[in-house]
Amino acid sequence: MDLEVGRTYYMVTFADAEQTMPGIKPLIYVGENLLAEEKQSNDSFCFQDTVSFQRFGAFTEAEKTEDCSVQQFSRTEVGTSVVDLYRAQEVVAAAVEKYRGLGEPKLKVLKSGWVSEEGANKRLWRQPD
Repeated sequence: MDLEVGRTYYMVTFADAEQTMPGIKPLIYVGENLLAEEKQSNDSFCFQDTVSFQRFGAFTEAEKTEDCSVQQFSRTEVGTSVVDLYRAQEVVAAAVEKYRGLGEPKLKVLKSGWVSEEGANKRLWRQPD
């Protein structure tokens, strides 16, 4: 996916492992390799929250950068976890189909803790066996 500085993209997350409960967060792309700890890498893309972008502009030009929330994503996350609006629409539509197909499940409360497992470029949290 080609990124354009200043354009809005969307971070897609899911509340459940079945991916029936999507969360969509708008972010503004502000550039590549902008944070001090990532200057050595050519594989880090920075996105800023929309509220601070509207209030202060891009964090690279803002006077009060401590009020700006910036997240970095790897090349593999761009296009999967961070997408354009058209792809976000497709992801939500697929989640709706799964949601219907699974009988409109409710989010479960996991009282006995969490276990992390890696899969498909994502970290999933599940209830221990």
